[in-house]
Amino acid sequence: MEIEIRDATEADLPKLNSIVNNPEVCRFLDVEFPVEFSATQGLYHAVLENKENSWFWRVASIDGELVGSLTIMPKAKGTKRAHVADLGIMVAKDFWGKGVGKALMLDAEEKMKTAGIVRIQLEASEKNKRALALYESAGYNKEGQLKSATMTDGKLCDSIVMGKIL
Repeated sequence: MEIEIRDATEADLPKLNSIVNNPEVCRFLDVEFPVEFSATQGLYHAVLENKENSWFWRVASIDGELVGSLTIMPKAKGTKRAHVADLGIMVAKDFWGKGVGKALMLDAEEKMKTAGIVRIQLEASEKNKRALALYESAGYNKEGQLKSATMTDGKLCDSIVMGKIL
C-alpha cells in the first residue's frame, strides 16, 4: 500500500468534504458537523490566497483514492512568530492506523523546512487518544493543556497543546 502525497486541488474538495462529514472524523476537528461544502471551499481559497506566506494543503491518496489531508498555516511574515506554523490533519476513518497521518506529517515537515519554518504546533482534544499517540510518535512534545478549550461529544474538554522543533 503506497501513500501518494501532493498539493490539494479544487477537484479534491468534494471528497475532502465527504471525509470531514464522517461523524467520527469530524468529532475531534475544530468544525461543527455537518460541514457545508462552502466552508471546505473557503478554506481552500484561503490557502491559495496565502501561498506567499507558505500556507499549504496537502492530500494523501492510496490507489487513487483520496484518504486524508493536512494543512499548514504559518504565522504572518514580518512578525516575530513567522517561523511558527499551525498544523491541522484529518484521515478518512477506513484508513486510520495505516500510516496516512504519519506520512502526511513527514511530508509537511520537509515542506516547512524549505519554507524556513522552525516550529510546528497543534492542539488536540484530550479525548483524541489516537491522534495524541500519532503526534507523540512523530516527535511532538506536550507543551500544555488549555482548560475547557474545545467541545467533544457536546461536552467541554481540555485541548492538549503540542509542538515540535524542526
